[in-house]
Amino acid sequence: MKNRIALAAVFTIFALVAPGTPSFAGLELENDYWKIEVFDDGTYSLSTPAGEPIVYKASVSVATSEGRLDTREGYYPAGDHCEVSDSTLIAWFVRANQPSIELRFILPGVEGENVSALFMYAKVIGDMGATERIVSNIDIIRARGADGAAVYPGAKARNAGSVQILENGHGMYFDYYCRIQQDGASSDSNWNGFVYDRESGTTFACGFLTTDRALTRVQTQSGSGALTLNHRTPFSSFNATCTYRPSIPTDGILTSETLYLDYAAETPFVAMENFARAVAKMNEYQGWQHDIPSGWNSWGGGGGMGGMGTNISEEIILENLEAAREVHRPYGWNYFQIDDGWEIMEGDWEANERFPHGMKWLADKINEAGFIPGIWVNGFMLDKQSQTYRDHPDWIAERNLIGRQLIPQNWEPLDLSHPEVKEHVRALFTKIVDDWGYGWIKLDFAYWTLFTQNHYDSSKTASEIYRDGLEIVRDVLGPDRFFLTVASVGASFGIADSVRISLDNEPSWDGLKPGTEGSDGIKPTLRTLSRRYYFQGNTWINHNDLLFYREPMTESESRCWTSVVGLTGGIAKLGERITDMRDHPDWAYQMNRILPVYGNSARPLDLFDREYPEKWDQHAQKNFTDAESGDWHNVGIFNWGLNNDLANRGENIAEEARTYRILPGKCGLPENFEKGDYLAWAYWWETPLEVSQENGIEVPLRPRDCEIVSIRKNLHRPQFVGWNRHITQGAAAMEDIDYEDGKVILNFTEVPERMRLYFHAPDGYVVAETRGVDMYRIRQMDGFHRIQINGTAFRKARMEVIFKRM
Repeated sequence: MKNRIALAAVFTIFALVAPGTPSFAGLELENDYWKIEVFDDGTYSLSTPAGEPIVYKASVSVATSEGRLDTREGYYPAGDHCEVSDSTLIAWFVRANQPSIELRFILPGVEGENVSALFMYAKVIGDMGATERIVSNIDIIRARGADGAAVYPGAKARNAGSVQILENGHGMYFDYYCRIQQDGASSDSNWNGFVYDRESGTTFACGFLTTDRALTRVQTQSGSGALTLNHRTPFSSFNATCTYRPSIPTDGILTSETLYLDYAAETPFVAMENFARAVAKMNEYQGWQHDIPSGWNSWGGGGGMGGMGTNISEEIILENLEAAREVHRPYGWNYFQIDDGWEIMEGDWEANERFPHGMKWLADKINEAGFIPGIWVNGFMLDKQSQTYRDHPDWIAERNLIGRQLIPQNWEPLDLSHPEVKEHVRALFTKIVDDWGYGWIKLDFAYWTLFTQNHYDSSKTASEIYRDGLEIVRDVLGPDRFFLTVASVGASFGIADSVRISLDNEPSWDGLKPGTEGSDGIKPTLRTLSRRYYFQGNTWINHNDLLFYREPMTESESRCWTSVVGLTGGIAKLGERITDMRDHPDWAYQMNRILPVYGNSARPLDLFDREYPEKWDQHAQKNFTDAESGDWHNVGIFNWGLNNDLANRGENIAEEARTYRILPGKCGLPENFEKGDYLAWAYWWETPLEVSQENGIEVPLRPRDCEIVSIRKNLHRPQFVGWNRHITQGAAAMEDIDYEDGKVILNFTEVPERMRLYFHAPDGYVVAETRGVDMYRIRQMDGFHRIQINGTAFRKARMEVIFKRM
């Protein structure tokens, strides 16, 4: 790809404070996707090379204590400070006796994942001799129809009033609830947002890649006042905003966060995933390089919902540790986390009387059982009754208005800008991970420090101070100990290994407060998971909270939630007493089907059609020796019961049995194929399904139930098609598949039970013999062959299945 440059005028050298406007014809930078234009009235436009507008005559706007500074109001480009290169355009706007404003556009310039993206950021520079100003907001994009400016919902969308907008939380405070706004509703998305146009099938991605100092949001309104161009109706207003709380001075250079724009992604899923990868790259986060965690959380949904909550003890932990070693360790469980209830109180982080041997002793016991020990800590808060609070009242940060409403009265937030507090936090986590030996930290309630003010270091925002605190924990943990935050999502970009992306989950199908934004339960968590799926494996590992099997959950409801957690690749963490799992083998059977975790997330194909997506497509790709066996699709089909049809103004979908179809052109099935080209295997039913050129694959489901269908090319020779060991049908626990002249060779791990494996072979083939495992039984089924083997506690196995023609 070649970036095309046009310097539209020879710039006159002049002093920044000189009165008047110099001769200036404009700046341009263009590549295969974007045309950037900067005008002498302080505005800029972004369009396609063919001239379809995306952003038209927008400005940069800065809200200060002395009033708003807007580049369209008296600012002009300073020619001697503007630059254009192959991939960057820098526009420097000046106005007499005011801070100057620099706007920088960056095009990737190389082929790659984000080749169609555009990056932007702004700088507020100096005070130009005026009184010091305090900045509260920087709008990198400010476009109001009343000003003759516009932002269009992509290059092909015709009407901003008919698009859908996927938010990533909203209104800053409601970070736990991701809405899909439509039918002209305004949006106020935290961090980033995605505009999807159903008519053209296109997506416009707009979001901030960094959150170093600011809380960021993308806001839209539709309606009267929009500027119509080329018969296309834009948003009536559009803002991409950095908010500084507390406000900060502009005595030097204040650089905004980096904004990301992309209108050309092939699908909305590509747009979302590219954005998430760009977040990691911009923040230089390398990603978790070890196995994805699975294990236990002693909280269990809290005592009010049948869990243990804080009612834990050393004895209870040891009982469940022994059960975990017996029930789940053979399947790949690797972590064991102690939650709230072990400490004296928040701030006094030592074992209480219910843990007489102390936390190091307990971590050693967990290690001896074969698990990595994890621990919960509310490390950025102090209980007012704690000794630490009594000794250091000067360590406390003042709450702002939201903090006074949100933070419990018996807790006080630490001022993480205070040097002594920083040392306290470093010493606390050094003790926990280095002295005690914990390899998983769950940091809870830390985001409440975002709602503080009047800090020890008045030059920093609450966001900057919060991230400084996270960086201390990250530095202590290093790259090999797992860092989970239960936190404000975007504020943790680039630091945490995992972020819990929803509210607490509970063993309640519809949630504890159905129909409210603050509801927590299976379906509310599912909704958030589907709308934040794209972070998984790209920015961090998603934490979808806990798996439940106890009443009031039914077996099929638990199967649905277990299946979607397994297909989306995040942390798999149990919310039941493990001693109960031992007594309920049907519960344990379900959870063990998703262990170990396969990290590739399924895509919610009907994300913009259903409030609770019913069709999920996981593309499984493995580097098997038999390359033809290493590429297939696992399609999760879910009947969530009562649902809402987003494609039809949110009309209710009744809770009833339905037949779902996996149609040609979807989920690995091409538009055109011949009969017999593809094989479909139903995981939970353990049966083949018909693949039709007309109707695809039909899956009938009763309410609150699911099925997972693996779709593979028919290789027209003996091949592996599935097993009952893992829902991903070979993507996890299967190390390799090879094929040699009628012989299928499998290398897999963990066979702690009798296991059923399924193969397909052309007519006339039979299984002649198996080698390497203790075979129990073989059954032929219309071209499919079931082999049942005896379970053994070995870690690795090589199995050869030899077919011959009759």
